[in-house]
Amino acid sequence: MTEPGPYDALLVHIADQLSAVFGAGTVLLHIAKKDNCEVEIERVQKYHDELQKLFRRKVDSQIVCSGKRLERAVAETENFDLLIIGAPAEDKLLKIFSKSFEDKLAERAFCSVFVVQSPRSHSHEAAAAIPDAILAEGFRLFPFLHLGVVEAKIDIKDKATLFSHISEKFARETEIAPTDILEQAFWERERVQNTAMGRGVAMPHAVIPDADRTLFSIFTLRQPIDFESPDESKIDICFVTVGPSDQRGIHLKILGRTAYLIRETDLLTRLREVEEDAQLADVITTLDSQETSPSG
Repeated sequence: MTEPGPYDALLVHIADQLSAVFGAGTVLLHIAKKDNCEVEIERVQKYHDELQKLFRRKVDSQIVCSGKRLERAVAETENFDLLIIGAPAEDKLLKIFSKSFEDKLAERAFCSVFVVQSPRSHSHEAAAAIPDAILAEGFRLFPFLHLGVVEAKIDIKDKATLFSHISEKFARETEIAPTDILEQAFWERERVQNTAMGRGVAMPHAVIPDADRTLFSIFTLRQPIDFESPDESKIDICFVTVGPSDQRGIHLKILGRTAYLIRETDLLTRLREVEEDAQLADVITTLDSQETSPSG
């Protein structure tokens, strides 16, 4: 059951592994709203095409239009042995009064249901689920790096101010979306799962449906700030991604490549040492161009 979200990498990884173990087929299923159905089908098909590139085994795509999404989704589960879905956004107040689409689907499904959620204190372990083969295609970060949104040693006091600053910077320098739309998108993602990943690093990202490209940027902070993460760790480096939902494959590769450089090089140390914006860009592009993933 496919909806663009933070668990894309885990969903792909789990479905691919189970398919291999049991010799089963995999279908990317999406129930589109009946209103404006043709436009949504085109958008979701592009998204499916991106996800299919992350699978090692053959995957089919099924997009169905319906005025009653939940009922149709429940009916479709009769055709499958296992439904894999991402966990819904955590909203304690909402849960008091009503259940999410995912909760209702899991309760009513005719087949078994696997609900995927990575630990909130380790939100980007999902990036490690991307197969090495994906990262071995010569994928690099620098083609997506926008120099206008690379900043070193900014003076920021809290998370809200940081998201406002990043949103304003992207809106002004890239024109990918207005400031308010960007800021809302960052917070929507953050409500689902905190994007702090440990070692003083956060990877916030915004999904902008109408965006025409995916952009990558780096911000370092003069002083670490509280990122409101469950483990209460502070962050001073932000790797930021902004892009459309139909380029989720690119977004996952950016996450995977960044995680690899953090793990295998002295990237974080070098980023913390520099004082100038241009130096930040030079550090990431130099390491990115030199370092090859293990299977590459």
